[in-house]
Amino acid sequence: GNGTVSAGTVGVLVTSTSGDAEVVIGPGGTADGNVGVGLSTTSGALTVENAGTITGDSTGVVLSSTGTGAVGALVLTQTGTGTIRVNPGAGAGEGVVFLSVDADQVISGNGRSTTIDASNGTVGVSMLSTGIGSIRFSSNTVLGRTGGFQAQQTGAASQGIEVSGIGNITTTSGTGVLLLISNAGNSGSISYLREGNVSGDTGIRAEITQGSGGIAIVTSGDITAGNGSAINALIADTRATNGSILVKTTTGNVITASNGQGIVAINRAGGTGTLDLFALNDGALE
Repeated sequence: GNGTVSAGTVGVLVTSTSGDAEVVIGPGGTADGNVGVGLSTTSGALTVENAGTITGDSTGVVLSSTGTGAVGALVLTQTGTGTIRVNPGAGAGEGVVFLSVDADQVISGNGRSTTIDASNGTVGVSMLSTGIGSIRFSSNTVLGRTGGFQAQQTGAASQGIEVSGIGNITTTSGTGVLLLISNAGNSGSISYLREGNVSGDTGIRAEITQGSGGIAIVTSGDITAGNGSAINALIADTRATNGSILVKTTTGNVITASNGQGIVAINRAGGTGTLDLFALNDGALE
């Protein structure tokens, strides 16, 4: 709706076993509490649509699913100028947290017009799948204090991590974009195909420590690292016989590493795995 919900604990709280749950906040609507919106389920689908403002003292939005097998997805859709933010304070934490086992996770936004802001807290967006659930994130401007955007799969998923769309991702410290796969049975890949600047102590870090997928980083935007590598891509699993790495920057973009390396790409995969780096036209490494 377009009204106001304010609470000392959770602004909007929904818990289900197998039923689906949906929260819609229209333009001008607000929800705030220690957690702005918190939805949890065993196997149902959870959906948040936000065109207003969601504010949390500890966390803006939390969606969690504990079920395995045929379970519903976790979905957050921001439209218009939808904003999720964390208030300053001793307990301030993440802007958005997604946790699931087998449930797919999807966050989308309206380009740069929608915002997830944890610059007063810790990490802007944190997405963790421990089973076969896939992770997809698109658009939204993301701000963090100890990390910008983080996504990790620790289970044997077949669909990996996808980051796309438009929007800057910045953090005061920590890593701007952190993408990790760490299960030998995981055949998914890491894909970062996005327009927008990234900045942090390190810029973009994509790693498959265990798993058989590949990594593609195609960025249209400046990547800035204040104390480490601007872009770091690693496939560490030698059993990933066909794992390939692609890193490509776009005309006019600047890759800056004030106290580290501009681009580091290491591929230990065997077989037909490849490693390709492209800094296009007048793109610069500093």
